[in-house]
Amino acid sequence: EALAAEKTLAAALELVRAHGTLVAGTDGRSVRLYRGLLRSCAVGPNASDLAATQALVNDVIERFSGVPDGDRIIKLASDVLVSAHCRAQQFEEAEKVIETMREKRNLRPNSHTYARYVQGALSHGEANLAHAMLKHADSTGRSPDLATYRQIIEKFGALGHDEGTRLCAEAAISMATTPMAHSSRSTKPVEADAPIGQGVQAKSRAGVLTREIRLAHDNGKHSV
Repeated sequence: EALAAEKTLAAALELVRAHGTLVAGTDGRSVRLYRGLLRSCAVGPNASDLAATQALVNDVIERFSGVPDGDRIIKLASDVLVSAHCRAQQFEEAEKVIETMREKRNLRPNSHTYARYVQGALSHGEANLAHAMLKHADSTGRSPDLATYRQIIEKFGALGHDEGTRLCAEAAISMATTPMAHSSRSTKPVEADAPIGQGVQAKSRAGVLTREIRLAHDNGKHSV
């Protein structure tokens, strides 16, 4: 893991393969090792080494398929691969990974998976792709959290994408006025008999967020 962080992921993989018997199992130690290697994929030269990332993901899938709780680290590896394809502007390949997760490995993409794609697309100016994926995530109940909406609404605004900005604004305001908005997306409004303090806090969050949204729109020189 240290080798991957300080030098390259490819060098770390070579070491793992050369001493495969040391991590031949699927126990906690092996899981921790591979999690560490996956974390290094976005660091330094590894961020642009798609081949090494793909090789690592293949190793994870081969090693942990069919083992207890193996889906969890395979899911993480798949998310990392989505980000790697987006950094390389290979958005169709990123979409294929998401499709594979959903249909072939029974590893349902979650809000983090979709957020990786959306943020990756926006970072390269692909607002239409980001908007389409955001709509799909919303339709499956896997929308990003409030913090992510606050980030991407500014990017949609800067790119002049009104539909993306509007979708984020509506979703974020809805979440800000809903109890537990920071932990999950819910369309359930604040109940009439909810504690007064809870309703006041929700309205306060909505007011702050609305001002932030207006500022993002002003910076992007367009309105919802």
